[in-house]
Amino acid sequence: MGDIYEEKKKKVLFRLLIFLFFAIIMIRQQIIIFRINKDIKTYNEMLNKLKAQNIELKEELKISERIDYIERLARQKLRLIKPGRYCLLIRIKRITKLTCIIYFYII
Repeated sequence: MGDIYEEKKKKVLFRLLIFLFFAIIMIRQQIIIFRINKDIKTYNEMLNKLKAQNIELKEELKISERIDYIERLARQKLRLIKPGRYCLLIRIKRITKLTCIIYFYII
């Protein structure tokens, strides 16, 4: 009678161990799946930001290829002027917080 009880106890314990083993495996898989989905979401957000940046850069490239933009940039950055025109430079020198001197130069 004790042998039957011991065998049933061993079977139940064995089944319980198998159930726990598979439960642990399933929990680990769910954790892995959760992490992968989180990474996918992060990479999709990065991809969307890069696509938006790519569109902005393409538009900027189109603008930079126009001759009027190139001329304006040359006048602003390099202080180039068209023939027959004059450039007026204004230099402000601060003496104190309230007073300043303005110098005008015509080039």
